[in-house]
Amino acid sequence: MNETQAATQASATAKIPGTQLLIVTGKGGVGKTAIATALATASARKGKRTLLTLYEREDAKHPLLNLRVVYDPTQAEANLWVSRLDSRLSMKEYLHRNIPMHLLYDWVLNGKMMSQFTDAAPGFEEIMCLGKLYDLAEGSDGKAEFDTIVFDAPATGHCALMLRTPSVLASTIRGGPVNSSALKIQSLISDRQRCTVLVVALAEEMAIQEGGELLDYVSGELGLSTGPMILNRTRPRRFLDQEIQQLVKQGDSVSQQTRAVVESAVAHHKQATLQAGYMDAVLRNRSEGLVEVEQLIQQRFDAHGIIDGIAAALEPALEGNNS
Repeated sequence: MNETQAATQASATAKIPGTQLLIVTGKGGVGKTAIATALATASARKGKRTLLTLYEREDAKHPLLNLRVVYDPTQAEANLWVSRLDSRLSMKEYLHRNIPMHLLYDWVLNGKMMSQFTDAAPGFEEIMCLGKLYDLAEGSDGKAEFDTIVFDAPATGHCALMLRTPSVLASTIRGGPVNSSALKIQSLISDRQRCTVLVVALAEEMAIQEGGELLDYVSGELGLSTGPMILNRTRPRRFLDQEIQQLVKQGDSVSQQTRAVVESAVAHHKQATLQAGYMDAVLRNRSEGLVEVEQLIQQRFDAHGIIDGIAAALEPALEGNNS
């Protein structure tokens, strides 16, 4: 069995755990938002009530879905809702639930001084956003509204800090509501039956190495559950080495137009071979395996086509999820 066959077989058997909360992170530019959106879409199309929630400070149009992302969940299609996490709105929501005559305090919450405080307070934004995630996962009266929550989390460094915040606060602040909230959040993200962290990377040596380091940190130092590495924009090998060699031997005996096609095929083969080697390294060193998402090529930008294509690639990995 060669390296490509090994990678294909192992990636086909890798499964994304069927936990309620999927936290998706990755370096900027790897297609994290596209993967998170496709994961949520695939979950919704399997009949699950699914929420895709993004880490965004302001309302903004989703780059792939034809809707504006706001704090409260908005339905995008059957079984799929979209929202964003906002630390200040989360704090306001929390205080409204727990403080009598809360409207008297809104002028303080909406003021510039409060904004400056929340920007400066270490861990405030992270713990409030995770607190909102906890509320969404628990639901009202202990009944969750969503079967699956896909969190399009911050990039790797910020996400690692966010996931570390609850345990740090719980150990630093020994009592009171902050301690209680931090412990609740920690209990959710550390529950291997309820939460999984997924790292998206490109099939490139440095990207895979950094993604692997984050997975090691999350599973080792933080003790959280991690799923397979998701490699985005992979290139399948379309030719055998011998076939490429035969094409190259044609040399100048073919037309200029045909030569351009051959050169393109050779370049694609080299890139696919490199990627296969990187993927094989992942499979040798990581028990979770990997999930491949092949590179999509479009003549013109088609957001629905991107979501559908990635969702189709991810669907086999989701087959092990609970229905």
